[in-house]
Amino acid sequence: MKNGELNKDYIDQCRFAASRTRACILVLVIASILIFAAFWNSYQKSWTNLRITQLENSIKLRVWDIQPRNFVDDEEKRLYEQAKQFIVLRNFTDSLTIIKVLEQLRAYQINEIINVHVPIIGIRIDVNDLGIASGIAFFVILLWLRSSLIRELHNMHIVIDEAKEINKLNECYHILAMQQLFNIPQIENHKRKKWERKIPIVLIFMPLFVQMVVLLNDIHSLSYAKSINVSFTYLNLIINMIFLVTIWIQVFSCKRLISNLNNIWDK
Repeated sequence: MKNGELNKDYIDQCRFAASRTRACILVLVIASILIFAAFWNSYQKSWTNLRITQLENSIKLRVWDIQPRNFVDDEEKRLYEQAKQFIVLRNFTDSLTIIKVLEQLRAYQINEIINVHVPIIGIRIDVNDLGIASGIAFFVILLWLRSSLIRELHNMHIVIDEAKEINKLNECYHILAMQQLFNIPQIENHKRKKWERKIPIVLIFMPLFVQMVVLLNDIHSLSYAKSINVSFTYLNLIINMIFLVTIWIQVFSCKRLISNLNNIWDK
């Protein structure tokens, strides 16, 4: 910048820092979606579990039987009619077909839902360990994001200070604005809306929401896990709570850094 020109190396480093931040947010969003999908598939009210319930009710209530029935109460009648509709719509005409489909769904539940496949790594984890696995993943990604935001913020300050010295602040602003995606600066012919600047903040809160949902589900289904191993269940729960607190701290730290970046663009 000694010749009155913007230092290209400084601009490039700002661009690289912004790219790293975008990559971190993208990885964070993908991880949040995958972990939430794994949680939802294991949830008691998931589509797979509801299908299994309907098939089990169909067998228990013998819905294929055309003989007149006497129901114990209105609830049994409701379950019968719902199960009957379920098999009729799917053209399950006999008990053997229903049992075969039920066995296939149970095998899928064990192989794909209870034993969760981890993409890229290629391993499988038990669904009861989902909170620990998600806690580790979110902690590492958020740590990566926080470091990238700190570097991006530092680089922005250096470039802006140098641009002020040579009276090139407006040119510097537009060059840096060209490479922004989530932090949408105020530019000509585009009035930045308030909700636009909230996009990255909403995205970084996704892991906190997902981790909280997983933990609440673990608490809700505590009796199921305790039937396997009581001490390990409580240890798992404590570790999940610790991860939730660390993720909470990391998320709000990243939120503060993003707010600082927005303030730089506002100035």
